[in-house]
Amino acid sequence: MHKSIIFIMLSGKISDTNEDPFVNKKSIEKLKNDIKEKEIQLSKLKLHVDKSTVCSDLYNKVVLEKAILNKELQDIDNRGILNKIKNLLPREKTLICDYFKR
Repeated sequence: MHKSIIFIMLSGKISDTNEDPFVNKKSIEKLKNDIKEKEIQLSKLKLHVDKSTVCSDLYNKVVLEKAILNKELQDIDNRGILNKIKNLLPREKTLICDYFKR
């Protein structure tokens, strides 16, 4: 987080976008391409899922890999400075007894 703050101090501007200046755009494109490849694999495997357990297991493996890639891409999008600050602020915890107050 301190790298982002130093970057803001040096550049003198704050961006409202969630772009992190230290994220490599090639890695984002690679993640997107990998997700597209997984979608193509899933579309091919979908035809054969019912035919054998091997295909079914492979289909499930590809679904998990695609979910992991999507999560990585989502994490990169959520690495913005404002989101980091939000995570540092304490939140009010809701207890179960709070639901029964009148």
